[in-house]
Amino acid sequence: MKFIFGREILDPSEFYDREEELKVLINSFKVRQPIAVIGYRRMGKSSLINVALKLMDNEDTVTVKVSLEGVRSIRQFLDLYVSSILTETVRKSIRLKLKVDLINIRDALHALLGAVREAGVRFNGLDFYVRLYTDVIDYKVNMIKALDEFLQMPQKIAEELGKNMVIALDEFQQVRFLKQPYPDVLRVMRRIWQSHSMVEYVIAGSEVGIMRELLSRSDQPFFAFFRVIELKPFNKDTSISFLREGLMENGVYCVGEVLEKAYELTGGFPAWLNLAGLRMVEGGCDKWFILNDPTVKLIIESELSSLNHNQLRLLKALAMGIRLNKANVMKPNRVLNELIAKGLVEKTGWGRYRIVDPLLANYLKING
Repeated sequence: MKFIFGREILDPSEFYDREEELKVLINSFKVRQPIAVIGYRRMGKSSLINVALKLMDNEDTVTVKVSLEGVRSIRQFLDLYVSSILTETVRKSIRLKLKVDLINIRDALHALLGAVREAGVRFNGLDFYVRLYTDVIDYKVNMIKALDEFLQMPQKIAEELGKNMVIALDEFQQVRFLKQPYPDVLRVMRRIWQSHSMVEYVIAGSEVGIMRELLSRSDQPFFAFFRVIELKPFNKDTSISFLREGLMENGVYCVGEVLEKAYELTGGFPAWLNLAGLRMVEGGCDKWFILNDPTVKLIIESELSSLNHNQLRLLKALAMGIRLNKANVMKPNRVLNELIAKGLVEKTGWGRYRIVDPLLANYLKING
């Protein structure tokens, strides 16, 4: 077992634990049960989906993952959605290899279309959707009207190819930005998706507060549509076993007390456990304390830089154990809800809240 930090796992042999979640995910794919995977950052959601898609990828099923990270407009959504689905369909079903240039997607899709034609393969859906995409970005077709057609695309392609499809949309909370130009976009998505008989949909998101609102509020279009898997940190026993097995494979042995300290600092977050394991492999057992690692500082400072003054002040107050009414923050309840929506804070009881990531909480205590 290798310690892996900073990249998603693609190989099932590198995946650790999560057997139950993986089993639920794959079974949902097989019976076409729409499923949502939610969990705070660094829980391994993307890796879980990657492994499930890998295990489902076969001659009868085309699997596609679309990351919506950074999407804030319909155009950005279409760029990723159309290019990912068409390229992966051609690569996995027709066995042609061509990378899509995200800087110039139109040229890349036309190159893809040319390669299919040159191979003598008839693929009417590809021709239609490449032309439609071109008309959209040339302003010949209304983008919102075209979006409805593109949402129908997976089912129509699946019917033409005679293959089932699994479409995974990662960082799905970004679709909220599509509601401003297109208020009914989520309602349209549900209406179209629930009519698809050959396509299974899985969504995932790390801004847990927003995802829960999208999925659990009765006034939201996706209420009671998805089965939900919520990823939690590894528990103490799993965390220690994970570290011990990885260290032993690398010829390193650390006493249980060290592994327990690593667990307490990381809270069982898989990404942080991997970083702690890497440091111990490289520098010995006393390197478990990762708060002084430049990678940790870079990640945490980047996340904190996206917060406004009141959000940052309230987050620091929570780290220091200061009561909300003593935090010197205007409208603390509103700010608290903003932090919950971002997946940085969670409610633990009546009037009780905590920072989700213990590493972030410790960082703020030291640097607050």
